[in-house]
Amino acid sequence: MNIHKNARTTPRSRAMLVHRVLLEHWPVSAVALAFGVSERTVYKWLARYRAEGAAGLRDRRSVAHRRPHALCPAWLALIRLLRQAKLVAAEIAARLPLARSTVSAALSRLAWVACATSIHRLRSSATNGDTLASWCTWTPRSSAGSCAQAIGSPAIPVIT
Repeated sequence: MNIHKNARTTPRSRAMLVHRVLLEHWPVSAVALAFGVSERTVYKWLARYRAEGAAGLRDRRSVAHRRPHALCPAWLALIRLLRQAKLVAAEIAARLPLARSTVSAALSRLAWVACATSIHRLRSSATNGDTLASWCTWTPRSSAGSCAQAIGSPAIPVIT
């Protein structure tokens, strides 16, 4: 992974940190001071090294491992179904035990998925090798229908 400019440690410096504590028997406080990190950080890297070996010192993605409050796929399918029945977010929220903001956020995510799928279909439908101009104008209040109308309009070959 790429090391960002504000990172205090790199995989190599973490290995050196672990080496100094475990093999050279430096106190954790001295290692923390030498590397410019907290003692808690030193203990974290030691624990990861003990649990996973050298692989535990590599950079990790900072995404959540799980989302306990995410809407389940059944709710998303129901929201999509009601939206296809031409109901707006407030009407969908009135029929379901969900907040309007939750329904709006779900509709927004569903609209982005629909737009990406439509653009992919448009691009993959060009069988003769022509490059097609595909666009999708978005505003926070736009829906998958407006995207489909934009995508469904005649494709224009790009002249280079």
